[in-house]
Amino acid sequence: MYFNYINDTPYDVINYENVCSDYLLLWGNYSKNEISKLIPNSSNYIVFGYPKSKFPILSKQIKSERIFVILPRDIYLDDSIKLLNFLKDYKIQFTIRPHPSISTKINDIIKSNDNFIIDSAMLLSESLNKHKYRAIISFNSTAIFEAALYEQNVYLFKTNKNEFKNPGFNELTLESDLIIELGKGKLIQKDSFFSEKINLEKDK
Repeated sequence: MYFNYINDTPYDVINYENVCSDYLLLWGNYSKNEISKLIPNSSNYIVFGYPKSKFPILSKQIKSERIFVILPRDIYLDDSIKLLNFLKDYKIQFTIRPHPSISTKINDIIKSNDNFIIDSAMLLSESLNKHKYRAIISFNSTAIFEAALYEQNVYLFKTNKNEFKNPGFNELTLESDLIIELGKGKLIQKDSFFSEKINLEKDK
């Protein structure tokens, strides 16, 4: 999932600024609108659609009262710690899925709170497909878009270093009352980001 980074563009996103192939395949119109102006004129892009053959089948999701928290890479560690410290004051069960680069750095916080557990699934898709969580909280990660694909109730944690403009997710800040915000949450449509129909016609 491509989007235009506002602050710190990771090294592994250079593939849409310095394309080494004839075509760049995009998952949906959201990415097209975000990065089309950044793609070199020498390259072409195609809104190709979700790379798997079909969207996930969600009929077997088990309803869960847990909140699933997806934390980004270590350059955002300070904000991840702020989020965890904010959440620990609530008597709610949280499943935490940290980026591998911060796993050991948040161990003490996780162990100090009985309401926190680390997600044990190997793949994020396993957790998102297995449970219909009370909410998903994340920021600065393409995983937040994947959560929308699985029709989860998604909240964008607002910080001073958010990397993309909010495309319609529910929002959460350190000044929010989590319980009140959960009561106001709305689903965002997955086709806002992903196209199920593969389009093989050249867009550019």
